[in-house]
Amino acid sequence: PLRIAILAAVASLSLLFAFRPKEKQLFQVAALGAALLIGIQLTAEHWFYLYIVWFYPLLLVAMATLDREAD
Repeated sequence: PLRIAILAAVASLSLLFAFRPKEKQLFQVAALGAALLIGIQLTAEHWFYLYIVWFYPLLLVAMATLDREAD
């Protein structure tokens, strides 16, 4: 039941992230994408540490562009 609840929460968050905020900057898109990937990975029956490479590039983009676009 917890797995289904997390999947439903990730699905609803993905719909929310698609429409809010209307104007997204690059670091926001990358960070939200990484958060959704982490949420999906939490529901995996067998989590493997190599799954980190799925969200790590998005995390790096978000961290690298945060200072530039926040100004």
